[in-house]
Amino acid sequence: MTTMTEPPPLLDPARTARELDARLTSLEAELRSWGEATTGPDGPLRRHHTQMAALAGTLAVAVTDVRTSLDRIGRALSLLDRAAGLDRRILDLHRLWGFFRDKLSLRFVPWLRDSLVTADDLAWECYSPVQAFLPAEQRREPPLTYFTGGASPFLMPRGTLLVVEPLPDGGLREPDFAEAVRAVPVPLIGLPWFHAFHLPDAPLLAHEAGHAVENDLGLATQVRSLIAGAVPDARRAAWSAWSSEIFADVYGVLGCGSGFCRALSALLATHPRGMAGDLREEADWGSYPTRTLRVLIAAAVLEEVGIVPAAGSVTEQWRQVYADRPHTDFEDDVEVVVRALLTGPYDALGGAGLGDVLPYQQEDENAVAAAAEELDSGLSPSARQVRHVAAAARLAYDRNPCAYARNETTLVALNWIGQMPSVAERDEQEPPPEPSRGPRNDLAGHRLAALLGAAADARERGDGDVPA
Repeated sequence: MTTMTEPPPLLDPARTARELDARLTSLEAELRSWGEATTGPDGPLRRHHTQMAALAGTLAVAVTDVRTSLDRIGRALSLLDRAAGLDRRILDLHRLWGFFRDKLSLRFVPWLRDSLVTADDLAWECYSPVQAFLPAEQRREPPLTYFTGGASPFLMPRGTLLVVEPLPDGGLREPDFAEAVRAVPVPLIGLPWFHAFHLPDAPLLAHEAGHAVENDLGLATQVRSLIAGAVPDARRAAWSAWSSEIFADVYGVLGCGSGFCRALSALLATHPRGMAGDLREEADWGSYPTRTLRVLIAAAVLEEVGIVPAAGSVTEQWRQVYADRPHTDFEDDVEVVVRALLTGPYDALGGAGLGDVLPYQQEDENAVAAAAEELDSGLSPSARQVRHVAAAARLAYDRNPCAYARNETTLVALNWIGQMPSVAERDEQEPPPEPSRGPRNDLAGHRLAALLGAAADARERGDGDVPA
């Protein structure tokens, strides 16, 4: 005999509560799994364990906030009035994590792995030396690199407004979702997709590491002051407006030497008639110096630190090609601007100068030159630093682009870098770079939870639809 059972109730607050809790639990489970992938000597994402810890710590606080709200409402019928708002907050947490998951997931694509290893390690080699000059409580996670649709690398600093894709579900809308991403304390460096298989442009990433250093150490005011004190009154406003980009270019040279200089000149080169129109106006000087000034600044850094460029300087050829160029009076200031930024001193670095933080010496340039010769010959480079290999790829490409392509030199270099011991492999045995990470993540998480709650409440007042 078949036993008849009562059908489940249509309205069951206890069941709804369990479903909402399960959606939170699924996020927690995924974050644990990703965290496990970043720990131990065999963790496939061990380079990213401090970044993952910051992400998971921040999101955990927001998850707890939603669960607390769920518990406070209880299992009464009134839960059904609040379920849509809670559901939107949970969807937004999943969506926020998905924003970062998409970038970490690229590391599991076999043909992108070595490219991202190279970008991650290059960013770390350029960023990490600053940590030695900072108190432990001021140290930060390095930038996370990923591929995007831009034409050149760019930094999304901690706390900077980010552009993210709109989705129909959840409580957050633009610009609220971008504001939520800002709450997560991990900077991002976006790389053009073509960087995946074209290493000669990789030295430009050192410029973005410079932006991360300036942002994380709060150097912007002092950088402007150093430049303002070095230039004539008549040109001070312009140089001050350009200070952040100048700092990043100087830092980029210290990261990759002549490889950066040549990558920068290749990026900025244009038809001679276009250079005459590279004007800046007093009403709005813009954020960047002229193309010529940027190239001259980069070359002046090498000269100031006593480096003989492996492939010769680009400045004379640049001046000849672009004889008709604007703002030549500013060129008289290049040397003193570079010297001021290199020397400092910087209060946030204990009085050190940039040359003390990220030194680039003739032996570095010699290592780049040797690696470039090896790449020219189709050999794996002997260099032991990623920044040397990236710079060497630029030099090898500039010497003979056809041979570079024929020898598949980018793949040779990427394979070599992928086998190198990495300074970026920081396993769980290493102390976290910031002892105050817990309180900092708590603060970021509470800020995020407040944003999610406010957005969900606003949507609930506007319409109560539950996403299908």
